[in-house]
Amino acid sequence: MIKAVVFDLDGTLLNTLEDLMDSCNYAIAKYGYKKITLAETKAFIGNGIKKLIERSLKGDLTYLEECYEAFKEYYYVHCNIHTKKYPGIDELIDYLISNNIKIGVVSNKRYDTLNLLVHAHFQDKFKEIIGDGEGLKRKPEPDTIIEMARRLEVDINELAYVGDSNVDVETVKNSGSIGLFVDYGFRDRDVLIECGARNIFSSPLEIKSYLMREK
Repeated sequence: MIKAVVFDLDGTLLNTLEDLMDSCNYAIAKYGYKKITLAETKAFIGNGIKKLIERSLKGDLTYLEECYEAFKEYYYVHCNIHTKKYPGIDELIDYLISNNIKIGVVSNKRYDTLNLLVHAHFQDKFKEIIGDGEGLKRKPEPDTIIEMARRLEVDINELAYVGDSNVDVETVKNSGSIGLFVDYGFRDRDVLIECGARNIFSSPLEIKSYLMREK
């Protein structure tokens, strides 16, 4: 029985793609690199911001650290310009809360920006938020999911993790949690299937219907 549902942020709760691209391009252009497209941004996301920057530099890592620092400074101020919730996500979250299913957020995004975005879009609905910079190994390592299960006081096999990427699929496998995956985010259905995902949904309301059947 599912007693807790924990969400990834980027591509799952929020469409952050355009703000990520703009911030990445600000940082890399500052050091003379060619800007990346929205499609490239989408493909490069998944293993944290530093990896996004690294992939965006396309082999020339001379100014990787400088670009990374520039991104962090710029993104914290500009992270919520175009970012928006996916349709249906509020209804799903309200359903979980009203049915006493515990909720949380686990992301590879830096905790300060993660916390800012979660509270800007969801106020105080999420009591537990885990991001990068808290002394835990990032996804796909299982540490953050296991820690969230501890905080929410559920067994790992009672926790469902909702994500949109191959990294999230690996995280579920590594942690022993239940995987619920979405194809409306940054990876399409074929990619998710190829990396072993099951329980793939095309909207938050499909997840709600699934959970109602599972009760």
